[in-house]
Amino acid sequence: MYDIWKNISQERTKKKFLSTNVELKVHNSTVNGEQDQMLDLKYDNSITPEKDLPSSEKSRQAGIKALKMYAVLVINGRKVS
Repeated sequence: MYDIWKNISQERTKKKFLSTNVELKVHNSTVNGEQDQMLDLKYDNSITPEKDLPSSEKSRQAGIKALKMYAVLVINGRKVS
């Protein structure tokens, strides 16, 4: 997942789309003697002012902002809230 994020970030930088306000950090740790990674999303202000974005980027962002996702957590066959 982190490799995909890095590829997307590099592509957006190459195309000069620097408006993404989310940063992904990876924390490496050892849990019970095993290597583990924790992903941390950080939200911040946009880097590129909206007035400087091409209309295609504004449309893309509007579509993402309108997107809603729902999830159900099931543990041992029981839905939990």
